[in-house]
Amino acid sequence: YFGGPAGSGTHMISAMASDSSEAAVKDLCGGGDNHRFSIEMDELMLHALLEGDGKVYVYGLDTLGAANKNSQLRQSPKALKTDFAVRDCTIESVIDEIGLDKLKVMLSTENIDEIESSISMICSSAWEEVPSVPFTAVDERFTNDFMGEYVAGDTFLNTETGTFQGTVEGENISAFRNNEAKNSVVKAFPEINTCNHNSIMCCFGRDRQPNDNNGNCADPIDTKCINADPADNSNLCFTDHDNHPFPGRDEGQIHCHGLAWADDENAATAQLKYNNFFYVSLYDHMYTRGYVENMVDSEEVPMCGCIEDMPPVSRADCTEISTNAVFILEYVGPSLGLSGYLSNYESLEAKFNACRGINPSNGNRANNDLASYVHRLQLENKISIDAKTRVFETLVGYDQPGNNNNEEACAAAYEAKTGLVYPENNFAATGYLDSVAYGLVLGWACDQDEPTTSVGVHIYFGGPAGSGTHMISAMASDSSEAAVKDLCGGGDNHRFSIEMDELMLHALLEGDGKVYVYGLDTLGAANKNSQLRQSPKALKTDFAVRDCTIESVIDEIGLDKLKVMLSTENIDEIESSISMICSSAWEEVPSVPFTAVDERFTNDFMGEYVAGDTFLNTETGTFQGTVEGENISAFRNNEAKNSVVKAFPEINTCNHNSIMCCFGRDRQPNDNNGNCADPIDTKCINADPADNSNLCFTDHDNHPFPGRDEGQIHCHGLAWADDENAATAQLKYNNFFYVSLYDHMYTRGYVENMVDSEEVPMCGCIEDMPPVSRADCTEISTNAVFILEYVGPSLGLSGYLSNYESLEAKFNACRGINPSNGNRANNDLASYVHRLQLENKISIDAKTRVFETLVGYDQPGNNNNEEACAAAYEAKTGLVYPENNFAATGYLDSVAYGLVLGWACDQDEPTTSVGVHIYFGGPAG
Repeated sequence: YFGGPAGSGTHMISAMASDSSEAAVKDLCGGGDNHRFSIEMDELMLHALLEGDGKVYVYGLDTLGAANKNSQLRQSPKALKTDFAVRDCTIESVIDEIGLDKLKVMLSTENIDEIESSISMICSSAWEEVPSVPFTAVDERFTNDFMGEYVAGDTFLNTETGTFQGTVEGENISAFRNNEAKNSVVKAFPEINTCNHNSIMCCFGRDRQPNDNNGNCADPIDTKCINADPADNSNLCFTDHDNHPFPGRDEGQIHCHGLAWADDENAATAQLKYNNFFYVSLYDHMYTRGYVENMVDSEEVPMCGCIEDMPPVSRADCTEISTNAVFILEYVGPSLGLSGYLSNYESLEAKFNACRGINPSNGNRANNDLASYVHRLQLENKISIDAKTRVFETLVGYDQPGNNNNEEACAAAYEAKTGLVYPENNFAATGYLDSVAYGLVLGWACDQDEPTTSVGVHIYFGGPAGSGTHMISAMASDSSEAAVKDLCGGGDNHRFSIEMDELMLHALLEGDGKVYVYGLDTLGAANKNSQLRQSPKALKTDFAVRDCTIESVIDEIGLDKLKVMLSTENIDEIESSISMICSSAWEEVPSVPFTAVDERFTNDFMGEYVAGDTFLNTETGTFQGTVEGENISAFRNNEAKNSVVKAFPEINTCNHNSIMCCFGRDRQPNDNNGNCADPIDTKCINADPADNSNLCFTDHDNHPFPGRDEGQIHCHGLAWADDENAATAQLKYNNFFYVSLYDHMYTRGYVENMVDSEEVPMCGCIEDMPPVSRADCTEISTNAVFILEYVGPSLGLSGYLSNYESLEAKFNACRGINPSNGNRANNDLASYVHRLQLENKISIDAKTRVFETLVGYDQPGNNNNEEACAAAYEAKTGLVYPENNFAATGYLDSVAYGLVLGWACDQDEPTTSVGVHIYFGGPAG
């Protein structure tokens, strides 16, 4: 009933109390889960209330229909409440005051997100009644740029010395504290506008103001105030941009103070956070106490900043802000919903007091402590656990609010971040002078007391400290390798690289010709400065490498030296220069074509040779005593050892760093290789070579060769590095000559293709050869020594081959690594290719492609490896590798109308068409 009790109310409705109800209601009713009702008032009901007594009366009806047992509910009637007052206009406060069920009706939605969004908009609208002011309202000089410099510690406010009392800026700050800071919203400047973890902290390193009973500045200021410390209330643990530790009191006395705010943007602590920042930094600490400047002299360490931008400290004091504000939220009916306003914002009267916090370690009260205040905010669900965790990463002594120094917390935080022990000054500086060469002084230095910190070095030219004719200071701060890190106990920046100028060079010439280097103690103890090991060193100007590759040259000379020698920081340019220098050195070696073996061995002839089609391949008999045999033998002992053999077209563009020959016939008796024997006319025409492999299938037509269908075959190959100046690459055709013409044809008589097909060459690039189980392997090496000489800044680096006549190429069984277990596996092409890839001399892609031809790569000793052949065949064709288990079968359909029709196949190779013999007039025979 609306507007009066039963019988007199101006409007009545009936409803069911059937909404879901809580356990307490269930207990009072003796059971059931659906006893609640929620009636949204419409205009008719609202009018009835206004026309009557303004109250709502509710009666419960007896379930058995006994009218005398209908009864008015307790607390009925109730007058309509249309406005509510909250002290903090946040989502949580409004829901607590009004109730979620009422808010659902007032805001005409069941959606919690929509309700919270509406509350936020209502509260934001109420806050908009409060005027907002920038920091230029404190002092017109306090622009955004100025305030950015102020929190960095760089304005006249920070750097000057003396009192603020009676100055223009001091009076302005005081006036702002008593007016706008209390009754307006102070706006941010960029440096503190996007704090991610609900907190700002200032840590001051100097007291500039005497006579305020705070800090150590005193009259006369010119002697007692220039570098005076503030009152100490914290401990700087380390600067986290460089992990530089501050054990003991290395940073001097510091004073840290901060503030924090709730997640809800309409909480007074959030709306007025920059008021609080003004109070903490400009008023309470700078104006009142004279505290200014950064803790340490570093652009990476601000005086004030978001908590995530400040280095780890033991703790900080804390100020919280509160107000006299009362927010009124008024329900204005179904059509307009809920609105809000701030009751008399002129009496906002912001108050700044020491934070009331809760000790994270024991739950006791802990006031004036930023970490404890943040912990309280999180316990009250006003900030997230993640935000608190991040604040605690800066306030590392969070669980001991009263322990200003808390060196143990600093040590634990430092060790957790760096993995290093918090330092004590137990070690002298140490290091190593690597070389003095090619215009560079190279080495490393560190101090194991602070292993992640780069140390200084003093470098003397022409004599030791005290007698050297010239000295420079430098930092050992270049990137350093893992071995140096291990020796120093940590850190990645301990190397130095000093380019010598004319002054240094003259000092060397005028003195003893040596360079002396001393490492400096990180904590400034002169008695712990020490001369580096291998110091002094005389100047070096040339280097020797056995293989003139990019990798070998960088390993021998070092990247830092090369950057100076070649006058570039660009790695691609350095590698290109090395390639040109090495290529130029190789050009000193004469190159010869295959016609230098025998004038008949032209490019066309060699193309036919690798196809298996020359007289070398097709004839039978020994090569010993023949013209071509003697020519091959002589070339092996001369040009093949000391010149560069040039390619012919068929093997000139191998894409995957390998060539392989697979021989199908032995043409030469009496050499203890293969099956050719006297008399050759009966025992050598189709003699097999010594078997060392298995032809799996010919991949141009997917024809399989199960068992020993191809007969005995012998496969042998070679491979080379990607770097075109590696000996294996420069001399790859020397190696091909050795493998094919000398070692297999001349020495063993192995010739011809594995099978009679123009699509299957005898020798070819690995990608042009059919899949086999494996191949033997020969690698080439030399006695060559390449000299690279630094000839000064204008000419850079040059190279030459020392005595190319002693190149002395050697041909030996490849030394490889078994791909399946990492053990040594020699004389196996797949294992050698795997080793080259492990040494980063060829790509993984090249190795993969080689393994597609050498399909039994993971079993180097298994010549037959039918299983690998079967797997490769099935992977390519999707068919089962055949065995000869079935007879040919088929069906003769008809003999009629001039046609013989039918079909035939062999189930061993069901995708292959078979031949048929057709007899007329009688069966076979």
